[in-house]
Order: sequence, then C-alpha cells, then structure tokens
Amino acid sequence: AKSTILFFLCGGASHMDLWDLKPDAPLEYRGPFQPIQTSAPGVRLSEHLPLLAKQAHHLALVNSVGGTVNTNDHHAGYYYNLTGHVPDQSFVTKGNNRTPQPDDWPYMGSVVASRRPAHPNLPNAVSLPHMPSRAPYTRPGQFAARLGVEHDPMYIHGTREEPLKLRGPALSLEGGITADR
Repeated sequence: AKSTILFFLCGGASHMDLWDLKPDAPLEYRGPFQPIQTSAPGVRLSEHLPLLAKQAHHLALVNSVGGTVNTNDHHAGYYYNLTGHVPDQSFVTKGNNRTPQPDDWPYMGSVVASRRPAHPNLPNAVSLPHMPSRAPYTRPGQFAARLGVEHDPMYIHGTREEPLKLRGPALSLEGGITADR
C-alpha cells in the first residue's frame, strides 16, 4: 500500500454499533442500529456509515482484537492496540499512572514511518485530532519510544466543533517567541 489510515476510535461509538452489529442476537446483547450491505461480500456495517459502506471493498476490518493482560484500564488497551505488544507488569501495578517510557514498544505508525523514505515536505506519520489522552494522563503506545523521537507522529489538534481549524503544535512558536524573532 502507498499509504495506510488507522481509525483508532478512542472514546468513540461502540464497536458493535458500527463495525460488528449482531442483529440476530438477543435484545440485551445487540445495539439499536441496523446493519446495511456494503460493497464487500459478507460485510455489513451500521446504517450510520452509508458512504463508508460503498467503499468497504477497500477496507481491512479487524474484529479479532483481544488482550491477555487483565488490567481493566485504558492505558494497557491503548498500548496493546497501538503497538501490538502485550503490556508489561507496570501497567498492572501503576494503572492509569503508567506513563510512556523511552524503552516502550513503538506505535505502529512510527514503525511504518521509520521504514519508509522521508518525504521532503510531509511527515511520514500523522495523528489527529489530538493525542488520545486526557490530562493529566498521557497514554503509552502513541509514540515512537525506542525508535527515537524523530519517528514520533506529527500531532494535529482540532475539535469537532471547528473541524476546519486544525493546528499543528510542532509548527507553532513556543510561548513568548514571536514570528519577528
């Protein structure tokens, strides 16, 4: 592939309400939405994704992700899903206080970016609309870590209220520094 887009839905709609509906399951196990046919044989998506359903033959839908470390916190889940590596024991002992470490396994986008030739005008990895974190937590698994900060994704920040007002902190001047300097 020339490029890859990862939709990591942190805090988004339920997986079973968009991607893996269970219309034949008992009422207490299924969501309120209906599945629709897509352009991919045997794949059905939520009625709320009609435009994506037309492009489903271009998707690789993964419904088999699970975890092996039962920490019951989002930090370990993010780490596992974004790096492909089982969280170590520090996720169990520290929980949401487990911060990113330089020797963590790298974010999969950083791995791909580190293996591709650098583009002269564009970053090799981008993440938006924000880092998947809420203050005061910075979740492990979203950085290049042991690959080095030069392979961190470029973060683009934005909000759903103003979707066209994106900003790149890496392109902004630090506090107190003006463009005239």
